[in-house]
Amino acid sequence: MDLIWEDNQNIIEKYSHIKREGNSLTAEVFCGALYGGRGAFVFAKVSPLHDKKGNVVGAIESIRDISDLKRAEEKLNKANAELEKRVEERTAELSFANAALTVEIAERKQAQEKLMFTQFAVDHAVDGITWVGPDTRFRYVNDTFCRSLGYSRDELLSMTIHDIDPNFPKEDWAAHWEKLKRSGRQVNETVHRTKDGREIPVEVAINHQVFGGQEYHCAFVRDITERKKMEEELLKTQKLESVGTLAAGIAHDFNNLLQVIIGNISLAKIFLVENSPESIAPCLEQADEASTAARELSFRLLTFSKGGEPVRKTASVESILRRSAGLSLSGSNVACEFVLPPALYPVEIDEGQIIQVFNNIIINAKEAMPQGGQSGSVPEISRSQKTIRYP
Repeated sequence: MDLIWEDNQNIIEKYSHIKREGNSLTAEVFCGALYGGRGAFVFAKVSPLHDKKGNVVGAIESIRDISDLKRAEEKLNKANAELEKRVEERTAELSFANAALTVEIAERKQAQEKLMFTQFAVDHAVDGITWVGPDTRFRYVNDTFCRSLGYSRDELLSMTIHDIDPNFPKEDWAAHWEKLKRSGRQVNETVHRTKDGREIPVEVAINHQVFGGQEYHCAFVRDITERKKMEEELLKTQKLESVGTLAAGIAHDFNNLLQVIIGNISLAKIFLVENSPESIAPCLEQADEASTAARELSFRLLTFSKGGEPVRKTASVESILRRSAGLSLSGSNVACEFVLPPALYPVEIDEGQIIQVFNNIIINAKEAMPQGGQSGSVPEISRSQKTIRYP
């Protein structure tokens, strides 16, 4: 109570637990001697007492046991501390979860961007891409496939593979599905019918896939119109080359025949000048045979140009062989020896084509003997006799 008249600064410096509130002093202290030594927290308040003139004549002091309040405050402080600790722990957990969620969101966004990029790439691929279910209905079609056929995506997703492939009968689907299921992959060419009725050649590479427990056919469809055009052009070129080769061979044959004709006519003129008419007839006969052969060669060329069948008739191989050798070796320094079995069966052949075969063989043998000699390399016809019937 004596501190009532102390200066505030002195009180703060000496007694940190005492506070001034207006003209009163308050303090909260623990008194260990109270209650038989058990002690208690007390709240003390001292206020000055004034007379009528305003002079301090005494003080009023009140003391109150605040042990229960202090214990409650301690529990509250402890609860607050525990709560703050739990809040800090939970905040740390939430911060960690938030960081993990931020990473997951970033990863999902990146995955979504990749998925969108993949979807864009698939939709705008050069080839058409389709997924077909076991019921032949389209489950997915990309933009390229839609554009190539002229249908919208919704239209195609309501259609089946049979609606666009006229070469794929419905009754073949089950066998096709099982076959591809076993092999896993298949590539084939077919045609697809567009919305406006056009048919375009396509190459289809099909894979059997299982996704989400469901089976599908994943197909990559490529328009091969340009490739087909190139193949046709190549085929035309090859045909032209074949015709060129044939023309060269025919020109060679005609040249040989003309040499025979011209040579025999020249000999006939010489014999005519020498007054040897008996020698003219054989020359003219050989020239006539060569002319006949030339006519048959022209007939073969005409048959080839029209795509006709060979003209078959029954003929003697021996007679044809001797005539071919005589024409091919006429005027050369090469002689031909014939080794033929007796009584050869006649054969049903295109005489002109067989003559061409014999002529080529004999001429090749002649050209291989520029110094002349006896051509013993003429094919020997087998003695075996067989009957062969054309289909």
